Amino acid sequence: MTESGEGGGTTPVEIANCQQLDANLDTELFILRKQAAGLVVEIQAVQDSINNVNDRMKPLQRDLQDVDTYIPPEATKTQFEGALNALRAERKVAIESDLEFYQNLLSRKQAEKAALEAELSDVQAQIAARLSKIQKENEARQRAFPTNIHLSKPDECAYYHCHGVLCGKADPAPDGCGHGATTEGDVGCKEFFKSYLKAAGAN
Repeated sequence: MTESGEGGGTTPVEIANCQQLDANLDTELFILRKQAAGLVVEIQAVQDSINNVNDRMKPLQRDLQDVDTYIPPEATKTQFEGALNALRAERKVAIESDLEFYQNLLSRKQAEKAALEAELSDVQAQIAARLSKIQKENEARQRAFPTNIHLSKPDECAYYHCHGVLCGKADPAPDGCGHGATTEGDVGCKEFFKSYLKAAGAN
């Protein structure tokens, strides 16, 4: 649907303000959803790291429980209890050192996961808010559907166009032909009108 402009050109009439917004084509939603998907991947990667750390800690925790029954390899065996206890103490210190390293790593990974989950929750809230905004906008546009449209050329008009209110905007011309026009062969414009009349429940 177009109206004549200077130099014989055409200018689109702003009936796009009535068209329903497609959430799948919304740039802001696209960015937010992409961000959320990336965070999900990051969270899974951190969880994999946490699982790996836990797997490494399990045998160390088991060894720590069994350290008092530890018998050194044949080459280092000794009949002296003091020397054997010293070897056990040395092994215990080594195990505890390894466990401390993994426990610190685990704490950092858990904090990283918690931060990512909080960020994801915030992004999901933004997605929900954006979807709600789009829905409200579409409801407003639904209420502003044009309901007085010429789908065939009336005697007093030479083109297909809208009379009266279009997308909530009153026709600026006294004769009701100020919203612009389209040629008889402009199937796209006529189909646009038909779809909006159908959506609006107009006859």
